[in-house]
Amino acid sequence: MNVLHRSFVGGFFVVLIALLLAAQNGCRSDKSKTQKALPKIVMVAGSVRPDYDIELNRAIKENQQQNQSRYEVEFEIPAKDNAIDDQIKILEKLISENVQAILIVPTDSKKIVSTLKKAVEQEIVVVNLGDKLDEETLRSNGVEIPRVGFDKTLGAIELAKELANLKLDSKEVAIFAGSSAEDGPVRQAYEKSIGEAGWQIVMSEEFESGPETEMTEDADERARKLFEDHPNLSAILCSDAALAVAAAQAVSKSQRTSKTAVMGIGNADAGKEMLQNGVTVAAVMHDERIGVHAVDLALKLHLGGSAQEDVSVPLELEKGESYAKFAKESESLE
Repeated sequence: MNVLHRSFVGGFFVVLIALLLAAQNGCRSDKSKTQKALPKIVMVAGSVRPDYDIELNRAIKENQQQNQSRYEVEFEIPAKDNAIDDQIKILEKLISENVQAILIVPTDSKKIVSTLKKAVEQEIVVVNLGDKLDEETLRSNGVEIPRVGFDKTLGAIELAKELANLKLDSKEVAIFAGSSAEDGPVRQAYEKSIGEAGWQIVMSEEFESGPETEMTEDADERARKLFEDHPNLSAILCSDAALAVAAAQAVSKSQRTSKTAVMGIGNADAGKEMLQNGVTVAAVMHDERIGVHAVDLALKLHLGGSAQEDVSVPLELEKGESYAKFAKESESLE
């Protein structure tokens, strides 16, 4: 009996240990599944190496390191600058992978919408960063996509007001604007504010989006022609940093650095570049953690929340070294 008893007890403990080990392995398996179930957020950049995207990537990576239990993050970058076809291919791949959320910096405000609609229809959260998607195209496709970004029109209004603080020889000003959906309202804000202040707009032109070198060459050529036609031109107001730097370079080449002020709008890194390259005043988008705001919104929407309105981050005016050549003695930009 003792032998049988010992055999029974020994067998019982063997079975018990096996069950405990199986349960432990099951817990590990469940934990692994839980980790794998973290929502995957993918940021799709607009260009190969834009300062804006680099800044967003850096901020999102830092945030994810501090919140590893909340979400996973990946970054997708087009093979070429401003290549809409590359961006669409990336989006199609992410849709097929059924990721939980996409943060998109669109290279084209209209052509990308139909592909983003496919993602939304597949219940993938989509958040628009940077240049705003074309509202009419969104409406015609029957899709709503929230945006986290800057209201550049407010920056344009502040820059137009700043003209009054500059000591200028004439009331003649020009406007250089890009061709994105966001640039149109910026151009209109410039025109309205400048007109109301009594300044004379001698030129207001649009520049087609494309490789930065082409935009720079185009801006340089138009600026030189502008100086010939309007030798008393006092200021050039630009809708983005690339155009502002190009305009400032044209001003420098034409030896007009104390005659024509240049203003532009850009993010923190682009703002530094503008101010270091002769731009007089810049409306700077300083919140490099805009990407984190987008992540928070994406997670909220993924969990069933709703976006009542777009998230807008304010801009700040900063002056470059050339500001001293134009500032009135009694007034200065704080």
